Amino acid sequence: MQRSTIVLAIVSVFFATCGCAPDEECRKENIIRMKAMLYTQSFNETKKTYTPVEHTPDSLSVWGLGNDSLLYDRAQTNYVYLPLNKNAASSTFVLHYWYSPDENTHIDAQDTLVVSYVNTNTYISLECGCFVYQTLQDFQFTRHALDSIEVLNQQVNTFDEEHIRLYY
Repeated sequence: MQRSTIVLAIVSVFFATCGCAPDEECRKENIIRMKAMLYTQSFNETKKTYTPVEHTPDSLSVWGLGNDSLLYDRAQTNYVYLPLNKNAASSTFVLHYWYSPDENTHIDAQDTLVVSYVNTNTYISLECGCFVYQTLQDFQFTRHALDSIEVLNQQVNTFDEEHIRLYY
């Protein structure tokens, strides 16, 4: 009797772990965010061209308009992850930027960034459901400190991929 109980327990554990194995896609990062890197332009005197240079401001605060979320609070970073609203066709963010390029110059500016996109529901599996991916369409922004935006990848479907560059 004892031997059959042990065999039954082992078989039960085997089937329980095999039957509950998570789908590979479910383990992927399921919070899809747009990655924006911060840059400035450096002028090369020899080549007479501008070259992008990664830029870390003294402080950067970022929050979404239309919600209460403070995404970054006086962070010293050269990139931000911006969550796009999967229930809308656009998301609006405020970027508050502090920078002192030298002892006599202090930049304290706030820009608003509106990102327009198309949402696509992608069915993964019965266990995982759908992920919502975005295709970037358009950008509108103020130019208090922000100079321009370069789109590197319109498809927002992975977590750690540079999608846009914000030039200051």
